[in-house]
Amino acid sequence: MPNQGRDWLDQWVGENLVVPQYMDSPDQLADEVRACRNDARAAGISPEDLEAAADGDLAAFLFDAQNALTDRERRRLEGNDP
Repeated sequence: MPNQGRDWLDQWVGENLVVPQYMDSPDQLADEVRACRNDARAAGISPEDLEAAADGDLAAFLFDAQNALTDRERRRLEGNDP
């Protein structure tokens, strides 16, 4: 299930992390982490599989994804995104 968990997590990130803004700490995404865990549980993804899909740290994974989204949007607005 870890591959299925990663596919699910990537989809969740794409659907739920949509507002570009830089975060200073994974703690700022506590609501998103909680929502992701709840949605994963509802989708039949175990907490262990979710953490494995997030490379062992869901909060850090979402933090990196949020800041990467913001970087992409910044580059797009500056006309530097291929």
